[in-house]
Amino acid sequence: MRCLQKNILIKAPHVPGADNGICDALSRFQMTRLRSLAPEAAYIPDSISSFLWNILTKEQQYLQWQALP
Repeated sequence: MRCLQKNILIKAPHVPGADNGICDALSRFQMTRLRSLAPEAAYIPDSISSFLWNILTKEQQYLQWQALP
């Protein structure tokens, strides 16, 4: 919703799960499969810094938005 309000366009290509096993396993909460595909992945996820959390959840007081031409 924030992107619509600020006239920001985000484009992301679809990558089929068969070609993107790690993301597919994460999105399905298949932790055993994830560990086999990415054994270096952290067992305890990193926390989001309070600065970033404020940006994501509150009014965008830290950023200046520029509308797309």
